[in-house]
Amino acid sequence: DCPEDLSCQPSFQTIVSDSTKYRCSHDKTWSEDLDSLPVFKWRNLEKFWVDANALRASPGFLLRAAEAWPKLRTLDLYDNDLRLDARELSAFAGHSQLHQIQLQYTKLHGTVPT
Repeated sequence: DCPEDLSCQPSFQTIVSDSTKYRCSHDKTWSEDLDSLPVFKWRNLEKFWVDANALRASPGFLLRAAEAWPKLRTLDLYDNDLRLDARELSAFAGHSQLHQIQLQYTKLHGTVPT
């Protein structure tokens, strides 16, 4: 059921399935700019899974992530306020281990590279 907090919205999982998960106001979720975190120093990172928060990303985030995480296998950032440019996904073209990128419900814009 929907929480009593009127600021809550259904999560991506709730929209596409029978889930009952919701995104609530920013004061109740993790709200940071990913670029302010030390994540780009984690050179051996294989899985980055921080979905369903209020995270933001500065322009160029995907470019920096692709360079910093050469061993990345999964990138799960859905249900965040990232506002990413889809064209930056081309930076992951050489990541042979990468098999999953989830950016649903993140205000992704632009053209996804083929």
